[in-house]
This record gives sequence, structure tokens and C-alpha cells, in this order.
Amino acid sequence: KIDISGLRAATAVFACAQVHSLSLRCLYASPLLLDCPALTSLDLSSCKLSDSLLRGALITCPNLTSLNLSVCTPLSDETLRETAQHCSQLRSLDLSFCPNIFLEG
Repeated sequence: KIDISGLRAATAVFACAQVHSLSLRCLYASPLLLDCPALTSLDLSSCKLSDSLLRGALITCPNLTSLNLSVCTPLSDETLRETAQHCSQLRSLDLSFCPNIFLEG
């Protein structure tokens, strides 16, 4: 497990082929580039990332089973749809305090 909470950077690039759990809580970076094919658990809670950056990062993690996006205020329904398409193994999803989510079901 790697925990890099509170990172503030102009660009955050994570290439971690063998990492299964990654915590980037409170990340302040633009852009965020992930290349972590073995990742099963990702915590992006309270991250200050645009919706498009979140979407781009999430679709590169096809093996996610657990994803925490709580308090990611820019998060939209479109990002959730794309995440669901690319992360078919997702079993746990935390969207608490995400005011722009309106999907039902």
C-alpha cells in the first residue's frame, strides 16, 4: 500500500505496476497520470482535481474493486458512467459528499 496524502504538485505521475492499494487523499495536482494496472484499491477522497482529470485517471485502472471519491466536488455523472464501463470489477464505491452526482441506481 502506498499513501501519498496531501501531495501538492504541478503534475502527479504514478507508474506502479505492482502496487495494489494507493491513497492520494487531498491531492492537489494537475494533471494526474496513473499507470497502475494491478491497482485494486484507490482513495482519491477530498482531491482537488477537475472532473476530466479524474475521468482520465480512473479509466487507466481496470482492476479496481474499491474506489473512494468522497468529497470530490467536481465529480459528475459522466465520469461515473465512464468509470463503470472501464472498471467492471468495482465492488465498493464511496461517493459521499459529492454534490454533482444525480444518477439513480
